[in-house]
Amino acid sequence: MQIDRFEVTSSETERFVAEGHYAVRFENFVLDLYFVPSQERRALIFSPGYLDRKTFPIPYFQRTSWLSQLGGIGISLTDPTLKLGEDFGVGWFTGTRQCHYLLEIAEFLARLLTKLGVPAERTLFFGSSAGGFASIGFAGHLPGSLAFAVNPQTNLLRFHALGEIANLTRHGFGGMSVMGLESHFKSRFHLATLLRQAGHVPHSLIWQNIHDGYHYDRHVVPFLSELTELHPARIRLEIGADEALGHNPPGLPFLRPYFDEVLSWMPPAPVAVDAFALKGASR
Repeated sequence: MQIDRFEVTSSETERFVAEGHYAVRFENFVLDLYFVPSQERRALIFSPGYLDRKTFPIPYFQRTSWLSQLGGIGISLTDPTLKLGEDFGVGWFTGTRQCHYLLEIAEFLARLLTKLGVPAERTLFFGSSAGGFASIGFAGHLPGSLAFAVNPQTNLLRFHALGEIANLTRHGFGGMSVMGLESHFKSRFHLATLLRQAGHVPHSLIWQNIHDGYHYDRHVVPFLSELTELHPARIRLEIGADEALGHNPPGLPFLRPYFDEVLSWMPPAPVAVDAFALKGASR
């Protein structure tokens, strides 16, 4: 299927009208995203998990079919960090030494949502694994928004595939050591630190498979304990048990009730004001 492609700058939020692939130019990188318009004033924004670079070319938009099923304005993000090299499949929007892609994209999304008339409180960020890390991070920088994360990483310096981290940091951070990353760029790699700097913990649901023991023990449990002083009650942990799936995320039919729960946390949609009716009422 042919997908319409639009080239825009990060300031041209008024050009987001038609469904399709938008290549959004920032000063230091290009963000590719898939946009689905809707009259419904809520937004669902998906962040990507691991991408097998031998199988899928970039940009590759994950879970676009879910967007129309869930309803509302839909956005499937790709991670421009992957453009820095071809030998890693996950980037967590860490960017480069000079530019934290997650922060710049969060600011752009805030402007885009405002232009689309979608309040932060009616915005949901979703992702699994690396996408879970990014989704909670994005929501932390858009106060009022919600996050739904499945089997997320929360401390990239504990990522189980050390080769991925090594390749990522070689391209984006000049091969800096783990000690150097922790000293100089901890908020890029450590979700609790990122949220502390943002000063905000988003209202979130984490679904964690207990049979994905590494992520449960090394990521989710420490993350929740690290947020004790930052209102951890805003994060609801749901433990699942699917031995066959392990770290792999469930499909939409299984996750749909959890989406419905998080979407129910949103306030009612703003009532559209009829300018002509107001003019008549004022006579």
